[in-house]
Amino acid sequence: MRNPVKYILGIVAFAFALNAFDSAPVLADEHMIVIKERKALMKKVVKATRIIKKYKKGKASANEAIAAAKALRKAMNASIDKRLYPKNSTRPDVSAKKTRAKANILSEWEAFVEAGKKSAKLASKFIEVAKVGQGEAKFACGGCHKPYRGKKVR
Repeated sequence: MRNPVKYILGIVAFAFALNAFDSAPVLADEHMIVIKERKALMKKVVKATRIIKKYKKGKASANEAIAAAKALRKAMNASIDKRLYPKNSTRPDVSAKKTRAKANILSEWEAFVEAGKKSAKLASKFIEVAKVGQGEAKFACGGCHKPYRGKKVR
């Protein structure tokens, strides 16, 4: 071998290039894991709000609605965990078919957290009113949807 330094540098460069190409799918896989976690939390929220709506129509018991509101509150509190929104796990970095989370969640994090906390507080108030059984148990969800959730794409 005439030039072992060039040979070694060539191997190092090749290994570096191979590693660079290999890490992108791993990163994408990590993002898909948190996206699935976010979707699972939102499915819990949807399920809970359906039960609350049924309660308001007289088609579910107060106990069912209270349990649903507790589950909703827990899911809302869990959904405002910054670990669920790592950089590049929102639109437009991830396909609109895979996530509805907009990138402004990260740039407006405090406002996003406040919207989530507001929904959790509304769930707590709903629980209090539903336990007593007097007055109208109001609950509305969606303070996060317009500013932080993109349109559904098929």
